[in-house]
Amino acid sequence: GTLEHTKHHFALDFDGTAAVHTDGSGLTRPLGDVYQWAMEFICEAKKRGHEVSIFTAREPALHKAIAAHILIATGHTLDVTDIKRPEFTVFIDDKAIRFTGDGECESLSEISLNPKWAKKLHRYNLNPWWHPSHRK
Repeated sequence: GTLEHTKHHFALDFDGTAAVHTDGSGLTRPLGDVYQWAMEFICEAKKRGHEVSIFTAREPALHKAIAAHILIATGHTLDVTDIKRPEFTVFIDDKAIRFTGDGECESLSEISLNPKWAKKLHRYNLNPWWHPSHRK
């Protein structure tokens, strides 16, 4: 099914996708400011009955801080994990490329999130429900 009619469990990357990627490493690396469009995406996805988790490479010791960062911005408490779970149906990541089973690269047009990214990545040809053109 399409993203419009199927209930999904979105795995939203944190650094560079939900929030600005910051310099540094380890536990001392600060959390970046959240991207407003990503926070709106979380709220709209939850409103439509989808699940959303934050999928991050950050150390587990920072997962609670990331969850609090998202809670302040959205009012939603999200699960934060560094484990790829079988219930995740859609991964949203600034560094992702999708491949089909036969090794071919597939268009990510259904998962386009932001016109600015889409232009940059040349993959925007759909206006899914979270695109600003659907807002009143």
